[in-house]
Amino acid sequence: MPDRTLKYYDEHAEEISRRYETADLSMLHLFLKREIIERSFVLEFGGGSGRDSSFLMEFGHDVIFT
Repeated sequence: MPDRTLKYYDEHAEEISRRYETADLSMLHLFLKREIIERSFVLEFGGGSGRDSSFLMEFGHDVIFT
């Protein structure tokens, strides 16, 4: 990752985290519930705080983090 990107995230971490955690994901979660086959393995890249992985695990999916 370029140094300027890391610097930006370091300087704006609190704001980015707040936006990420308060985003309305109802449409995404509806899509995931409808499209992912029951009891699937899901590979997640860059999982952030784990919010979406937690959602998937609630529905019985096995989530593999990278």
